[in-house]
Amino acid sequence: MSRKLILISHGKFCEELKKSTKMIMGPQENIYTLPLLPEDGTETYRQKLLLS
Repeated sequence: MSRKLILISHGKFCEELKKSTKMIMGPQENIYTLPLLPEDGTETYRQKLLLS
């Protein structure tokens, strides 16, 4: 069974963390990012999280 890892952060930190992981460990298929951006409202962010 494979598991998902969802990295969530303010701004794009989670995306940069995923890039660092790729540099060290190679591509990882089950890592997803969900940045909280200033333009995202609460409901928009909630929908993105539920779709992850």
